[in-house]
Amino acid sequence: MEDSVSRALIETVVRKALRDIGDSPERSSRNLIDMALTFAEGRFQQTFFQTAQRLLCNGNSAYYNLVRDVVAHVDAERLVTFGMNVGYNSCTWGARIIRENEAALHFDIPWSLLLEIDGDRFAERDSAYRTLVEQGKALGIYMWMLFAGDAPDQVLPLAAEQDDCAFVLFCAPESVSDSFLDEAQVLNNLMLVVRAGDGAADVCARLRNRKLLYSLYVPYGDDEADEVLGDGLLCAVQPLHPVFMAFVPKPSCSVEARRRVHEHVVQERMAMKCSTVLWELVQDGLFVDRIISENACSAAIDAQGNFYALSGEQEKMNGNLFEEALKDVLCRAFPKNGA
Repeated sequence: MEDSVSRALIETVVRKALRDIGDSPERSSRNLIDMALTFAEGRFQQTFFQTAQRLLCNGNSAYYNLVRDVVAHVDAERLVTFGMNVGYNSCTWGARIIRENEAALHFDIPWSLLLEIDGDRFAERDSAYRTLVEQGKALGIYMWMLFAGDAPDQVLPLAAEQDDCAFVLFCAPESVSDSFLDEAQVLNNLMLVVRAGDGAADVCARLRNRKLLYSLYVPYGDDEADEVLGDGLLCAVQPLHPVFMAFVPKPSCSVEARRRVHEHVVQERMAMKCSTVLWELVQDGLFVDRIISENACSAAIDAQGNFYALSGEQEKMNGNLFEEALKDVLCRAFPKNGA
């Protein structure tokens, strides 16, 4: 990270803002957003802070409750580290590197990568995953979404080593043991995302007690779309205090169901009645990527290393990250027009 002076200055401002927000979340949040918008340079920064400014103009916005709750119940050092790794390393510095590489290499680069990991086989592929993250960072990718099945503890050393990246680790409630949390608690660049449903309430209570940053997710397909679109789910998760509620489409989910869910997520998010930020994993990820660079792209890598381009549907691409360099796979998957 070469632009360390800018990062240090922004981090100083963020730390002060967190202290002030504890006393007056409404005024301090608006002041922070206004100041950030003044100095925002990139398209992502300007769009993000303009949206946040509009949301916070409503004094009745439920997001003020979210801000107040997060500052009170999440360790401050964790908020600073994870927030800076996402907001600066990924969406500012990383975004700049992505745009420069796209112009020079003539292919599109996603701002984040989703990795499905076989935790039981992680040790034998440890070197491949470390290489993948290093290759991603060289291209400007500092945001990593990890699905590690029943053994999420196996991927924690990767997050510990890559402390300038932000890792979002999706977990089943039954896999979140106290020993796992003992290891995860020292990683300030990590956010745990627990599957909603049986066992989630107990896990969220333990995460909150440890002052960890956490969210919830719901996998959905065509059969679950109507449940996702109802009010019952959001009402049920509010007492668990997740920062985000992520909606993750199953590979078999139809384009129409994905569209309906995403429209519902955007509508609820802008209504500002829910003190949790709703997020549709694929479509909102594409929205961020579209702001960062000219053409939106999103990608996932399954447990066997196979590369997938994500859009409305999942399409298998001709590439395997255990056998090829990330740059070569992206060049084939996302060539610029005319390249």
